[in-house]
Amino acid sequence: MKKYLSLGCGVDSICLMLWLLDQEEEFESVFVDHGADYPETYIYLDYLIKKGFKITIIKPKEQLIKHCEENKIIPMRGRNWCTDKFKLRPLKEYFQVPCICFVGIGYYESKRSKKHSPVKKGVFNAYPLISLGMNRQKSIDFIKSHGLKEPPPSQCYICFNAKKRELRDLSNNYPKLYRKRIELENNAKIKLNQKNNQKMTQWSFKK
Repeated sequence: MKKYLSLGCGVDSICLMLWLLDQEEEFESVFVDHGADYPETYIYLDYLIKKGFKITIIKPKEQLIKHCEENKIIPMRGRNWCTDKFKLRPLKEYFQVPCICFVGIGYYESKRSKKHSPVKKGVFNAYPLISLGMNRQKSIDFIKSHGLKEPPPSQCYICFNAKKRELRDLSNNYPKLYRKRIELENNAKIKLNQKNNQKMTQWSFKK
């Protein structure tokens, strides 16, 4: 049965990749490039490839930022369409079933695994880090013990979960990306306001 690793290039998935290699598992590491990860993620991905790690990079049919620009939308809390459309669906199209998909979810996030459904029928998710009791610090130590640098946080720069500190860092370190985020947010607000005004007009007419 084919085995895949869903590689996000964060601490957990890198730790899992190294552990699988230690176990001499035969698997394919797959990274989905939707074009909106922080620059550090792409730098670390290139760092791994130069180190000799074999990583398959797949891209959605459309890049996330372009999709947001054309549709005047941005990922919002409670409407997490971005993960499905730009991460899970590309994996769904790429995976050959039946297969096992190794997922980098640590012991400290074990509850999240219960909500993490396979991308399609015939895919069986596996969470070795949970059974190994790996918390974040243990994963970092494991990565460093293999001679690798600590990976940066794996996150999209337009993520709705970004904290104020992260937004300040984005503004200071990547002003161009920060301006793009603000532009997308403003365009989405304008579109939403237009829709709301249209609904109010229709309601008034009916009344």
